Amino acid sequence: MFDDQRACQGVLRAAIPRTLLDKAGYEALVGRLPEPYQRALFASYVASKFIYTCGVRAGNVDFYKFASGLANKA
Repeated sequence: MFDDQRACQGVLRAAIPRTLLDKAGYEALVGRLPEPYQRALFASYVASKFIYTCGVRAGNVDFYKFASGLANKA
C-alpha cells in the first residue's frame, strides 16, 4: 500500500499534524523525512485507524474494505 502514491500521500497528510503541514508544507516535510520513517508513520497510522475502526476481531475481508476506503479517500 505504501507504493500506491495516492494512498500514501493521503495517509501521510492525515498522519502529520496540521500545524506542521501549514508551517512547512507537505513536500518539504516528506523530503526531509527518510523513507524508513515514512513507512513507519504510514504503517502505524493505518494500523491504529484499522483497529479503532474495525476492532480487534476484524478479519482479512474487513481489512480489504478498510484499505479500499483509504485509497478512495486519498
